[in-house]
Amino acid sequence: MSVTGKAKEKAYDYRGIYQALVGRFTEALEIDENGDFPRLSITRFAQLVASDDGDQQGLSAESLSGAIWRILIIDALINTDEEFAVDAFVAGVSRLSRGDDSFAITAKLCDPYSFHQIAGMIRNGKPVEHFDEALTRASTFCRIESRGITELVGRSDDGQSELLDIAFTLTELASELRLCANLERAGQLL
Repeated sequence: MSVTGKAKEKAYDYRGIYQALVGRFTEALEIDENGDFPRLSITRFAQLVASDDGDQQGLSAESLSGAIWRILIIDALINTDEEFAVDAFVAGVSRLSRGDDSFAITAKLCDPYSFHQIAGMIRNGKPVEHFDEALTRASTFCRIESRGITELVGRSDDGQSELLDIAFTLTELASELRLCANLERAGQLL
């Protein structure tokens, strides 16, 4: 059987992983009574992503739970200010060069609303078909969102260094999610 065949046969317990993450990080994430992630401040987002605690808790970029953790935190960031997330995404797409044609095609599949759908499926325990492709789309979203934030900050009068920190963090998350996608394709995301 091919590696691709093995990857397609996997059936992850997304809801179980989500509930385990919620159970382990409820206080850190300040999850509300409905089990939803809160609206995050820019500072809180940076703290959650940069925390070494995540890697010590088995949430490294090379693990399934780490991939899900990153998707859920990014989704919480989008929820914080959906209008800004969309504006940044549109600005990021506008910065794509002609050499980014395949990237632009993927961009149509990874806007903030699509990202919400993937995160929602995970939270609700629904299977995410072609999880490797979902991770690639999440990675692409992060890259485009990062470009867009940088573009919006460049247009403003004040530097907004916190937003630039978010853009940098999203670039790092894009690389980590790309790694997760590659591991998933190889049947090695555990």
